[in-house]
Amino acid sequence: MKRIAFVIAAAVMLSASTASAQFNISSAGFIADQTAAGNLFIGLETFEVNTAAPGAILGFGDPLAQGVANGPFPVGNLFPITIQSNTDPTGATPIPQGANGLVFVEQTAGFGNASDIVLSNTFVNGLDFIFSASDNITGVGFDVLNLLGGPTVSIQVFDTNNVLLAATVSPANAGGTNFLGYTAAPGTFIGRINIFDAAGAEGGDNILLFTVPEPGSMSLLLVCAVCLVGRRRRSRV
Repeated sequence: MKRIAFVIAAAVMLSASTASAQFNISSAGFIADQTAAGNLFIGLETFEVNTAAPGAILGFGDPLAQGVANGPFPVGNLFPITIQSNTDPTGATPIPQGANGLVFVEQTAGFGNASDIVLSNTFVNGLDFIFSASDNITGVGFDVLNLLGGPTVSIQVFDTNNVLLAATVSPANAGGTNFLGYTAAPGTFIGRINIFDAAGAEGGDNILLFTVPEPGSMSLLLVCAVCLVGRRRRSRV
């Protein structure tokens, strides 16, 4: 749960986009979609600030949320996202397991993950990223994870009223080498993302979040998020 100081490249004038909702498997392409739509980058969640010992594998309860100490994570510094398991195999309804619904796997635990990660703790469960309606989330992108499961996961995106917006199947592995981003249509906000594979422990890492700028804002600061993500991936080699 790390707040990263991003290098600000420039302040640019951006007009509203009429682009439709879309998935993007490129982090650079996803960021370009967001900036073209006039949306504002608000953070990158990496799960790296924690109290776990090297090699630790720790189960803890749902949910993992802002401002609440849970498992190996201290209070604070989590970006506006709630993470919890989902016992509904269809992903349509967020029904967390509760006790031991989540698992933290430290980078050196020996499962092939290239960084510290948070996953669903039960193979038959999915994992939800949940966003508050007041945060007006327009885009979410992340490295897709699946530990001890198949080569793909199912992903569903819901709006703030839990109405399905889009669904896809993404490649996934323990190393998080596959990126997926979703850009919502103008005027639509993301309320929840469900990740599911019945055979594995699924999740997401390096979670990029975008929102609409404050009303009346005429410009955005263009941040080098894609450079940071790329540098982070290179450091894993």
